[in-house]
Amino acid sequence: MILDDDSISLMLNAAPVCGSVWDRVGHSVDCNSSALRLFGLSTKQAWLDHHAELSPPQQPGGEVSATLWLTHLHKAFAEGRAEFNWSHRQINGRIIPTSITLTRVSHGAAQYVVAFAVEQLGAQDIEAGPNSSSRAHLMLDNAPMACTFWNLKGQLLDCNDEALSAQRQLELPSQRQLDFPINK
Repeated sequence: MILDDDSISLMLNAAPVCGSVWDRVGHSVDCNSSALRLFGLSTKQAWLDHHAELSPPQQPGGEVSATLWLTHLHKAFAEGRAEFNWSHRQINGRIIPTSITLTRVSHGAAQYVVAFAVEQLGAQDIEAGPNSSSRAHLMLDNAPMACTFWNLKGQLLDCNDEALSAQRQLELPSQRQLDFPINK
């Protein structure tokens, strides 16, 4: 049995990842319900009207988003596939780091690229601190062992209750007890 357009649309909408369909000139022609949820949009028309606003003007590496997107899109049309990291943003401005896979597909005589986006756990989620509702904090708070997050400067960013409990149980010697003469 070959699936019809309705069946394909049903599968795309049921996918747990953000999915969108793009033409050769860089216009999005469709998206799934996961894309609407990820970006906080209510309708596919909102996606079509605002998809250009769903990336910041520049990517973290300094490249112009619109230009870089077309480069990746053209690569996918030419080679059949492209994979890369991408910063999106919701309409409210929240940055969403994602991993993107572009795959060329044929539909009748036309070719399109289907883009799949999966949200990444970004550094800003870890840096956000104890009030963050990120997945990192959910995992951290529910871990059965002591867990800590440190930045590159050696500063403690956060820890879970198990780490606090372990610290209280340790009786570390005072600094005075650690002092001893090197040469006698």
